[in-house]
Amino acid sequence: MSDFAPVSWQDTPQRYGKTTCVLHWGIAALIILQFFCMVVKLVLGKHPVTAFLVGTHAPVGTALFVLIVLRLI
Repeated sequence: MSDFAPVSWQDTPQRYGKTTCVLHWGIAALIILQFFCMVVKLVLGKHPVTAFLVGTHAPVGTALFVLIVLRLI
């Protein structure tokens, strides 16, 4: 018999649900992406690739803000 119970979408006292895990790892991935984009900008300087990455900074930041607010609710 398996000791693992199926993971619910909602949090329980025993473990976090799928929604919390998806929000947590989504936020973590976007924060890492933000840092990665700025490191690439520092390494490459003025370059078309960095122009694209810097252009994504505000939309990704907005997505982060929305996900963080959703996580807090």
